[in-house]
Amino acid sequence: MGTVFSGLSALVVEDVADGGDAVVILARTRVPCPVCGTPTAKVHGEHRRTVRDVPVDGRQVVDHLRVRRLACPALGCRLQTFREQIPGLLERHQRRTVRLAGQISQMARELRGRAAARLAGLLAVPVPGVRRCAICGACRRRSRRSRG
Repeated sequence: MGTVFSGLSALVVEDVADGGDAVVILARTRVPCPVCGTPTAKVHGEHRRTVRDVPVDGRQVVDHLRVRRLACPALGCRLQTFREQIPGLLERHQRRTVRLAGQISQMARELRGRAAARLAGLLAVPVPGVRRCAICGACRRRSRRSRG
């Protein structure tokens, strides 16, 4: 399992399930205090995040992450509570992993619009419903420049 989901090394994978057309991964984060580096297990609160990851074996991968708000136990630390961040895997407020967002943007830059959307569908890369070049907006920018 470690080889297939190597991009999830920052997480503790609790379960991998077959969701039919998708692989569903249940995971949690494990990070120390970002300021002082003290490990903590004192949970202040938690919430779930659902994000898409790069496909495996022609099937979409959906990560259900349990992200906690933790309290730092160090008395001299300037942070009393902090939310676990996952650098290199997930940015704030994103619904796609950094790897998947990079693949989609690279496809959009190379192929543009509908061709990129068709290839994404064949590779099981989840993209929103595409009418024009909604993947990257390159055609919209080009048409704005040509109008004036």
